[in-house]
Amino acid sequence: AVILPGTKSTIADLLWLRAQGFEPLLQHLGRTGTAVVGICGGYQMLGQRIQDPLQVESPLPEVPGLGLLPLETVFAEHKATYQAEARVVGGAGWLAALQGATLHGYEIHMGHTLSPQPWLTIARHHGASQTVADGMSTDTGQIWGCYLHGLFENTSLRHAWLTSLGWVGNAASQTPAQPWQAALDALVSQVETHLDMARLEAIIWG
Repeated sequence: AVILPGTKSTIADLLWLRAQGFEPLLQHLGRTGTAVVGICGGYQMLGQRIQDPLQVESPLPEVPGLGLLPLETVFAEHKATYQAEARVVGGAGWLAALQGATLHGYEIHMGHTLSPQPWLTIARHHGASQTVADGMSTDTGQIWGCYLHGLFENTSLRHAWLTSLGWVGNAASQTPAQPWQAALDALVSQVETHLDMARLEAIIWG
C-alpha cells in the first residue's frame, strides 16, 4: 500500500514527486491493484487537477493531479482548522462494512475538493453540527482518500482497511494498556537501529 500524507505545500510537493519521477510509478501502482490512500494534501494530489486562482500556494493557477480519482480541488485563502466528527455514508469494497460508523479526527487544509461520490459526511466541527461531504473511493475501495487527519486512530476503520490488505492480526490485541505511542516508540527504535540515519537524511535533504 502507498499512503500520500498531508502536507503544508501540496502543489510544491506534487511538483517534487513529479520531478523525481514518482508520478508514473504511483499511477502504475494505482492502476494495477496496489492500495493508494491520500490524506488531506495527499487526497488533493490524487485528483485530476488543483486550481489556485488566488495564488495561495503557488504562482501557478492550475496544476494537474495524479489522475487516480475524479476530483477537482480549488484553493482558497481561508484555512479550515477543525476538530471533526464524521460518519461513513458511502464507499465500496472494505468501506461497505463501515456504513454508519462514526470517525473522529481533525481537518487542516486550504480550499475544498469536489467529489462525485463522497464516502464521508463531516457531522461536527468543534462540536457544532455540520453536513459537509468529504472523501472519494474507487468502486473497489482500492484507491481512496479524504481530508480527515487522525483517521487511522479509529480502530474500526484501521482494522477494516488492514484486513482488506491481508492483515490477519488479533483485532483484540490492541488495548488501552498498549498505547499507540509505545508502539510508535518501538518502531522508531527499530528504524534507527537498522537504518543509516545520516545517509537517509543526506538522501532526503540532498
